[in-house]
Amino acid sequence: MSSLFKIGLTTSVYDFLSLDQFLSTSRDIDPDWSFQPFSGSVRLGDGTLFGTGFHVAKWRWNGMEDLHRQTLKELVSPGLSGPVYIQTATNDVDIYNSIVFKTYACVMNWPTEDEDFQADKVLGLILTFTHLVEELV
Repeated sequence: MSSLFKIGLTTSVYDFLSLDQFLSTSRDIDPDWSFQPFSGSVRLGDGTLFGTGFHVAKWRWNGMEDLHRQTLKELVSPGLSGPVYIQTATNDVDIYNSIVFKTYACVMNWPTEDEDFQADKVLGLILTFTHLVEELV
């Protein structure tokens, strides 16, 4: 299975790979995901809310092998965040009722809380991608 989720340091065909290819695995590695079309909101004078800021995407895995975790961590090492490119699911659907995937330049943020390591796996890994700017590739 080839993942529709992609990640890389550029959008070059040699660097922008599906998660299956990037993590060198033959099993389905697709994350649970969420997509927010804005990073904040303000309440207007008439009481309604207005979305502000960049898009935000989150990728979640209930359990991930430590080797795969370490491969993803290298993208932000030695810090906790760094610039990457991703292809991720959005809240939009196409005319065939399929989820629309888009490519973004963004900042990948590693979790700041303790990671739960058990039996060569990390449990509950959540990567947050902020400052998403759509790339037309």
